[in-house]
Amino acid sequence: MSNVENQSAKFAINCKPGMGAKPPQHTGKRQAKGHVRAILNDVRSAHLAGKRKKVEYLSHRYLNSHHARLLATELARRAMKPHRQFPKALVPSIASGLDPWAGTAEEVRVNMIPKDPDSGNYRLTMDFGPENRALQYLLLRLLHVIADLHPRQFGTGNGGMHAAIKYIAQAMRDGHLWAVEIDIANCFASFDGTKVADLLPFPKEVTEGVLLSRGLNLVPGNLWDLSGEKPGGVHHDHHGAPHAPHFGPAGGLGILGAKVLAEARRGIPQGSAASPVLAEMLLALQLEQLPNLGQVFGYADNFLIMAKSEDDVASMAKALGCALKANPAGPLRPKIRGLFRAGEPIKFLGHRLTLHEGMVLIEPSPLNRQEFEAKMKRGGGNSSPGLKQYAGAYWDKHEAACNVIEDRTILTLLRKLQKNLLPGGTVAGSARDASPARVLPPVPVRGD
Repeated sequence: MSNVENQSAKFAINCKPGMGAKPPQHTGKRQAKGHVRAILNDVRSAHLAGKRKKVEYLSHRYLNSHHARLLATELARRAMKPHRQFPKALVPSIASGLDPWAGTAEEVRVNMIPKDPDSGNYRLTMDFGPENRALQYLLLRLLHVIADLHPRQFGTGNGGMHAAIKYIAQAMRDGHLWAVEIDIANCFASFDGTKVADLLPFPKEVTEGVLLSRGLNLVPGNLWDLSGEKPGGVHHDHHGAPHAPHFGPAGGLGILGAKVLAEARRGIPQGSAASPVLAEMLLALQLEQLPNLGQVFGYADNFLIMAKSEDDVASMAKALGCALKANPAGPLRPKIRGLFRAGEPIKFLGHRLTLHEGMVLIEPSPLNRQEFEAKMKRGGGNSSPGLKQYAGAYWDKHEAACNVIEDRTILTLLRKLQKNLLPGGTVAGSARDASPARVLPPVPVRGD
């Protein structure tokens, strides 16, 4: 038997009948994932061993990897807003053109979102195109493996908001009834870009071009609408996504546009996929430096300090304030948002927690309840699909977050919907939860 016949016979014996070979693109994707995972594992091992030079070398290798850029571009495509999404067929071409050292000249639209119509306060967010998004996801995976977060930081890991609320409830049961909420004024914009670049084990050009706002090509977004001007039509970028044209560095908006764009160039960009992890990395060290007088919980730039006495909570709050002001990437400007005395409900992250007869009652904050009731009324009746989705999402959010839910108003509102939302008196799950609909309990939910 010839070699070819020998190989054919072995192939016939070892192959399972009816099992077709994997398409080449699936094999390539699996190999790309394995290659990238191996590099990131090496980066993590070097980081844990304290070998900064090796981390820098491996980071260079990762950033130069075509497989890493390809996977990052696909992640970006899936995460893009519907009006900015691009065809999957463009993923290879966009990935091959990525250069984290040079960044991209792609436009980034700056939008001004009013916080309170009466106060005139606003926050700036940025709307990114496919090239910027792909670069962000490329760096995001690298940030994840070198991030040494505090175990009580919940903004980008450790279980998220739901876990934070559960830990806070447990702290209350353990006697930590004095609490102070602190947040950071204009947090993302307060980081000093030069200091951030020095702290990260990445090439400074990469940090400047991808992670910092000042390296982006910023153009006006919704500033035309807020100023009452018209940009003169809608154009399409070279990936097919529509955008409003701009004129000059401030889009022809004069002093307002120049002021807003100058403000947007500070710190790290709001709306970037990489900014939340980067911010928590830069804030983690301050939490480690606090005196061991109580507990601290962080969610992005919001912190809740809890202790068993007024003196202890005051000492921890003062220590955290001083540490934030001295942040190596700062200075930052902490401010106290709330002081909660023993016996009072603690309000944090849209929840209100009350200790009652040894149990912690958790309910939505009054503001969240008002939002829910307003959306119920705007739904136009129980037959509204949007109302069904919101009610289900609301129930999922608060049921999963709470050890105990004792909110008769919300339960009553939801039960009124039971008969008309879905057959059998059930409430639909949220958009991200594809599990079957669940029947609302006849009594408040009580966790372990």
